[in-house]
Amino acid sequence: MVWALIAVVLGAALVGAVIGYILGRVTSGKVVLILTLAGLGGMGLMLFLGRQQTGFDGLGYVLPAVLVLGPLALGCGGGGLLAGFARRREAAMADRLSDP
Repeated sequence: MVWALIAVVLGAALVGAVIGYILGRVTSGKVVLILTLAGLGGMGLMLFLGRQQTGFDGLGYVLPAVLVLGPLALGCGGGGLLAGFARRREAAMADRLSDP
């Protein structure tokens, strides 16, 4: 059971990192930032709604927020950062190669 929860969290973070990296390479970093902030905002909203419920009803909001949406958003931000670093490195290499 514990390994299944760890797999869900790591899987969500990996999916988020891949999405963030691809979007970071194709689009600007602002798109990744907006997507990451939207995911964290959705997580905050789900945590707030979970606090309004009683007993096990609140767990229906809190568990997906903490186990899926949080790692997904943070993985997206991390993947976007890696894509930004790769894009900057490629631009620096292109500048070095173009100088006579």
